[in-house]
Amino acid sequence: MSASSSSRSDAGHAVFALSPETVLALGSRLSIEVFCRAPTAKKQGKATPLCFAPVPLSGVLKKLDSNSHQRQRRVEHEVALIRVNAPRGKPALAAAQKCEAPKLILRIHAPETPLSPQLLPPATLPESTAVNEDAPVAHSLPCVVDFYEASDQESDTVVPTDCEAGPSTAKAPALTSSGKPRGNLRKRSVDTSPVTSAPAPASLPDDVTVASQHERQPGAGPLERQEDRRSSRTWLQFAESCVNYVGPYDELREAEEQSDDHQMEAVLARLVSEWQAVGQMLIGLAAVNTAVIGFVRGSTAFTIDDFSLGAVTIGAIAAGLGVAMDAWFFLLFSGADAAKFKRLAKDVYGTYFFFCLVCRLPTIHMFVSVLAVGLFLLSTAWTL
Repeated sequence: MSASSSSRSDAGHAVFALSPETVLALGSRLSIEVFCRAPTAKKQGKATPLCFAPVPLSGVLKKLDSNSHQRQRRVEHEVALIRVNAPRGKPALAAAQKCEAPKLILRIHAPETPLSPQLLPPATLPESTAVNEDAPVAHSLPCVVDFYEASDQESDTVVPTDCEAGPSTAKAPALTSSGKPRGNLRKRSVDTSPVTSAPAPASLPDDVTVASQHERQPGAGPLERQEDRRSSRTWLQFAESCVNYVGPYDELREAEEQSDDHQMEAVLARLVSEWQAVGQMLIGLAAVNTAVIGFVRGSTAFTIDDFSLGAVTIGAIAAGLGVAMDAWFFLLFSGADAAKFKRLAKDVYGTYFFFCLVCRLPTIHMFVSVLAVGLFLLSTAWTL
């Protein structure tokens, strides 16, 4: 889609203003046209085109999206204006167009708070539609548009524009008889600060429709996608910190990044020794729970109620599962080197997240079994 966004003013200057919503609604291409009107001509006279420039907005938005990851909230995009051949009978314009074409610098500042602009589908952008002036338009994306003159002697009569809605009220300098502006204008720029809300612009291109917030169709803009990625990274960091308390996640990841096989083997040796000690403890707990269950069927010197029997049952189940898991880890990783340990410990995503989450399951089962035996002894002593 190509949209023309220009409004003409007096004194041979071309002035246009774009709001952030208008820039996002223009789609993939923005056409900038600069016109000139003679000072003696009537206000309603026909203006003469001087130069134009097509601006692909997709590249500007991608640059803004990539810079936001690097904590850079400002994007500069340089556009070279293309001169239009001067019509016959206007020597002043022909002389002015012999100089080098000016350049346009488009600066876009990302807002501090997330902005959720929505783009209208192509079907809702007819060639000629009316602009709803009553619909409020939020302007929270400040922007600066600078025009640079390419020659010291001759230059075009171009005025900088801002991104606020409505036409510019700045008066342009007068032109000389040769078509050059009076004074040495090297660079003129207008920087605007963020505005919370402003009325809809009085004049916009005929092929662009500015919709209100209730009329916008659902869609994810670049800033919304950035917020989604930021929230996903926050949740992932929280999950990794929790897993690090359970297993050696940070140590394994650091050894993987530095390709340190000695640190990897040290972590593996510590885990194997832990599994060996936990396995011996689980075997002892399983024997204790089995003996207690055997005493329940016979005559005992103390009373065993339902709570004590349930605690012993839970302790026996936890001890049995812990022994099975501990034997599996010990047989799989004992005697493995760093390369084998990396191959077995990595998950389908190439991380150690799942391994660090399950490597301490035998220890957790040992803790549950010990707690069940303790509750059994406490309940039995309470009933004596």
